[in-house]
Amino acid sequence: MLRQPYLQMIRPTTTTITWKTNKDAESCTVIFNEINETTKTTVKGNLVKHEGNKFNEVILTNLKPSTTYDYSIYSNGHLLAGGKNYHLY
Repeated sequence: MLRQPYLQMIRPTTTTITWKTNKDAESCTVIFNEINETTKTTVKGNLVKHEGNKFNEVILTNLKPSTTYDYSIYSNGHLLAGGKNYHLY
């Protein structure tokens, strides 16, 4: 189960996406692309043990300022969220 992802530390060329799962995760990934572009970038993240749960954290770098990106988030290889409602601005 996924709780709403959080965008933290949004800067012109980097951002951090975090989310919490109710079960321990072994891996976390974000796949993103510029809106209306087909080339996608995959970034593996870090798992942070906290209060008996796993917090997933992925840092995206080399973003273009004032550009919109679509993104999808994965834990343990399973798509948890993504699509037209998930954008970075």
